[in-house]
Amino acid sequence: MANRSKKIIVGGSALNETGSGDVDVMGAPTVTMYVKFAAGTSAGAVKLQGSPVGGGAGGVDASDVNWADIGAPVAWAAASSTRYLFTAEGHRFVRAKISTAIAGGSVDVTLVTSGFAGGNFQE
Repeated sequence: MANRSKKIIVGGSALNETGSGDVDVMGAPTVTMYVKFAAGTSAGAVKLQGSPVGGGAGGVDASDVNWADIGAPVAWAAASSTRYLFTAEGHRFVRAKISTAIAGGSVDVTLVTSGFAGGNFQE
């Protein structure tokens, strides 16, 4: 099984921030990205991205050269709220990236993968 939860951005607010970088979903068929907008926030958005190769050493890569957007960005709607994006697409690696700077506060972003998976990708 590939059921797991990983907080990848903690207290993020800067444009293009990716936090701790990419997550190998290990073949999980679904990914949910939760974005918690802190008190005081008034704008901002976070997008989910997928990649067949990841972000390189350490998984942190601010460029989009290896990444494709998945769905629409999760945009601010209210301070002290949590919004999410769900996808049932197959991606080797996923990451969250702040696509519009967070105004007046910060966000925490958690990625959750679930469903049966073989645990690895064959090359």
